[in-house]
Amino acid sequence: MDDSIGVVGTDGVGGYARSRQRGKAHDGPANGVAWTDSGDYIVSTGHDERIRVWDAATGANTLVNFGPALKNSHTSSLLPLLSPSSITGPDRELLFFPNPRELLVYELHSGNLLNRLRTPSYTASHTSVGAGSGTRNVLNRTTSLAWRAYNVELYSGHSDGTIRCWQPRTWEDKLDVADEEDGVREERDAAERKRKRDDLDDIVNSLTKRKVTFT
Repeated sequence: MDDSIGVVGTDGVGGYARSRQRGKAHDGPANGVAWTDSGDYIVSTGHDERIRVWDAATGANTLVNFGPALKNSHTSSLLPLLSPSSITGPDRELLFFPNPRELLVYELHSGNLLNRLRTPSYTASHTSVGAGSGTRNVLNRTTSLAWRAYNVELYSGHSDGTIRCWQPRTWEDKLDVADEEDGVREERDAAERKRKRDDLDDIVNSLTKRKVTFT
């Protein structure tokens, strides 16, 4: 886990290589392994809630730190997904990790957390599933991730039986969101102006229509 050198030699042809019969990758079961499409790096995940990036040529740990947000305690396999380098460029791949109720998006070689992808159904952490005459609660989690070839689209499968498609937000989407926010802001401002006018009318009416008696 702490080996940042690997087992290759120092003379460029394998001389002085260190012998290692076995190595330890995680403080707990390892339940996910993925390769970059170039074959230069291997990514592993484990129950110690760590992701490790390995140099495939040397076996060295690149010591990338992905921070404390990772959650990984399920017994089944939990495979991370790596973006194709044809989209992001070599050594700039993104890593998608299926956290409970969200997908974490990291820069593979720096460990920076770029985004958390959530859906409304993730807010309900459990889904009731029929089991014979009764029901049982199943944790609603992401079970698989897949990249659509030749497209910037990510698909996620979930234990509640849903499959979701994720796409990057384009500049047109940002304009639509900005227009929608402007419309909501204008409606809110109009409602506030109407409320103030109504309050002023009530004050004027209470003063002008008050019955005056002389004694």
